[in-house]
Amino acid sequence: MIEKLQRFLKNKHKFDRKLDMYEILELLDTNFKNFRDAVKSEEKEDVKKALFHLLVELIKYCNSRDIEIQKILEEDFNL
Repeated sequence: MIEKLQRFLKNKHKFDRKLDMYEILELLDTNFKNFRDAVKSEEKEDVKKALFHLLVELIKYCNSRDIEIQKILEEDFNL
């Protein structure tokens, strides 16, 4: 499932401008902060939304560095 999502996002964003490291870190920091705040609020819908945005940014980062998440899961977790 993660493999399909990663491939979809890679195709969707293949023509996007490549972000520099500072921009990537800012996006990840912002999304993690939003996720943390949602967890603190204990609002299930806010947590789901924030988790979605955090996961998308992580997958987009992996795509920009040719990191295959499914391969990591198979190698490190035997999934």
